[in-house]
Amino acid sequence: MESRFIPAGYSYFEVKKIIRRLCAKYPFLTSESIGKTVAGREISVLKIGSAAEKVLFLGGDNPTHYLSTLILLKFLEDICYCTQKGKTLCGIDMRSALFGRTLCIIPLLNPDGLEIKRQGKLLGTPFYDPSSELFKAETQNWQSNLRGVELSRNLPFEFEERRQSEKMKGIRSAAPFGYSGPCPLSEAETLSLYNFVKRNDINHIVHLSGFGQRVSYSGLGGTASLGVKMAEIIAAVSGYCVSPPFLESDTIICDWFSNEFSRPAVLIRAGKENLNEIKNFEAEYKTLREALALSSLF
Repeated sequence: MESRFIPAGYSYFEVKKIIRRLCAKYPFLTSESIGKTVAGREISVLKIGSAAEKVLFLGGDNPTHYLSTLILLKFLEDICYCTQKGKTLCGIDMRSALFGRTLCIIPLLNPDGLEIKRQGKLLGTPFYDPSSELFKAETQNWQSNLRGVELSRNLPFEFEERRQSEKMKGIRSAAPFGYSGPCPLSEAETLSLYNFVKRNDINHIVHLSGFGQRVSYSGLGGTASLGVKMAEIIAAVSGYCVSPPFLESDTIICDWFSNEFSRPAVLIRAGKENLNEIKNFEAEYKTLREALALSSLF
């Protein structure tokens, strides 16, 4: 299906416009805020369905991987279209597939970080200090939020171990990447995500990030066998390879969720490094479309 809205760009304001247009076109799609960043930008979750059991798709935590946001919005648009028209998505009847389950999508967890990377600076807020060494950093590699914290590293799981490792590398305070923060859940974004997951019955998480065209899983909380099965199915239909969860910071969000809730989570790394993400958006989405559809059924 040709998209009317996506890709329209990758700024926070363009993402908000896409969300408003989708909700206006599809009345059964709802959007709500799970929190705000320190700069006042909303963190939105979009939902289809009202059942207690939920599946969470998460993207946009790392601003260098904004392809994840566009892919999730396009996936959402396709689901809405097929649900409204009674059509199948990759051979799957989404109306029936989502019966008794709510699909939740957080497409952009880190809107402040996205604006830093996009503009090269974050003007117009009291948090921007042009004399700060933090904001003199190379923004092309910016992976943190406005406060210089890499969000995936700010979750409680093995936080102290990560901080000790960072200190050995000389990372002791805010940085473009690699800093876990002063304490777990110190950031508005991670606290919003944590509270949302705690309040809801999340069956499993699909974390979309980049790059590498591979899928990994968490082996914690007794979920290893389920995680492996999910990863193998995603890899089989996408052509991605399965990567064991041994790389530092590779699966922190998945490990936190599986360790705390004893439920599976997978990480999908979309796209190839050093390729223009907007230019290759459609091709990468087509590669992942069936995998994402199947991921909603696990």
